[in-house]
Amino acid sequence: MRWKKVEIAVSNTVDATQHIDASWLFERFYRADESHSVAVKGTGIGLSIVKATVQAHGGKITAKQSGDTITFGAVL
Repeated sequence: MRWKKVEIAVSNTVDATQHIDASWLFERFYRADESHSVAVKGTGIGLSIVKATVQAHGGKITAKQSGDTITFGAVL
């Protein structure tokens, strides 16, 4: 039996005035908020876990910002 690939895309809005460097988003503990304020919740490890999981299953994950929307895509 041959399996076909599955594509998943998830989008979210972001501050359009802030350009997010997508090449860093999947790095452990990276936070796009340059102030690194404790008021911003999270540790910055979630996307690195997602990347490792997708790659462990032979897939590829991407992130792309267009205006006020960032889209994460995964192909498995």
